[in-house]
Amino acid sequence: MSHSTKSLMDTFPASDPLTPETTSGPKAVPFEEVSRAVPEHFVRVVSLFDERSDAKIAYERLLREVSVDPQHVSLEDNPDDDTVLYVSLDRADVEALEALIKKSGGFVASVSA
Repeated sequence: MSHSTKSLMDTFPASDPLTPETTSGPKAVPFEEVSRAVPEHFVRVVSLFDERSDAKIAYERLLREVSVDPQHVSLEDNPDDDTVLYVSLDRADVEALEALIKKSGGFVASVSA
């Protein structure tokens, strides 16, 4: 190894020592656990839309106007050609969500604890 190559290896990364291969498991919480963890006082609202584009607009408006955490919202295509919007949110925000869903061309199919 030439002197210049050794000098370069000794300076990069700046002050971080080289680390061996991972010897322990992952330290991050799996996404599934984070996205499914909702407070106890939240309810799950299921809404249906005929058009996916209407559901996407409702999703965007929901994040802006009702201030729902994006981890508590999912949008899925239903085999019956509907688009389903699942939202977990505080009970106090259900009325605002229902109004937003209706305004966006959808309807609330169910609200459950």
